[in-house]
Amino acid sequence: MSSLHQRSVESQYDEMIMLAESALATETSAKENNTTVGGDRIGGEVHHQNQQQHSNTVHSLVGDYRKESVVKILKSRIGWLSAFFLGLILAAVVVERFEELLTHEVELSYFVPLLIGHGGNTGSQSVATVIRAIALKQIKPENTREVLQVLFKEAVSGFIMGGFLGMLVFVLSLVWEGISPLIGLVVAISLPLVSVWANVLGAGLPLFAVKLGFNPAVTSAPLMTTIVDSSGLVIYFLVAQRLMPETLGDVAVKIAEEVGDGSAT
Repeated sequence: MSSLHQRSVESQYDEMIMLAESALATETSAKENNTTVGGDRIGGEVHHQNQQQHSNTVHSLVGDYRKESVVKILKSRIGWLSAFFLGLILAAVVVERFEELLTHEVELSYFVPLLIGHGGNTGSQSVATVIRAIALKQIKPENTREVLQVLFKEAVSGFIMGGFLGMLVFVLSLVWEGISPLIGLVVAISLPLVSVWANVLGAGLPLFAVKLGFNPAVTSAPLMTTIVDSSGLVIYFLVAQRLMPETLGDVAVKIAEEVGDGSAT
């Protein structure tokens, strides 16, 4: 079994029984400084064992940084950072794919940094929270029920946070002449969707990384950001297309005219 996995419940139970039996034997056969060894010692021993197991789990997740060489650090990080770079290229491709839509509705571009930044921030928070929970043995990656509970909780919290921010943007669009209410509505719908996706991805990647034997602290955040940046833009632009059919019609006419002019020449 991988060192990343926790000890079995049976093993922990056996250790606690041995500690209890040892303490009871000491209580009946010997006295130290005229004091009896009782429940406090048992509790202290069990607490010490739990602390040691937590420490071992953290060490197995992230390793000993003091003993890592520069070469080892580069090997563990450069691949995932390269994937992040490819994700930026993919995001640029997505923007190019919807260039006509952005040209016709320039206001959509105002909120691209907001969508990308919000998705990355919420996803990073989920990554950090889940990694900490794994290290403290609050979540068992091999327990499917616990994993589903974590994903559901993150999805709900992401929807609430995104919905709150989306409502703020929509209200702002109603009082600020520089933003049309329709664009505000697009952002208000997109933010909860991006938040749910980023939170679920940010929570799921560390769990998946641990099961595969990777270091979740190194792999999860870059991979999450890479995926969320491009997919968040796709969600945003698809919502815009859905809510602005008249814009799509104008864009289609423009493309048809350009194609017709090109064939005529």
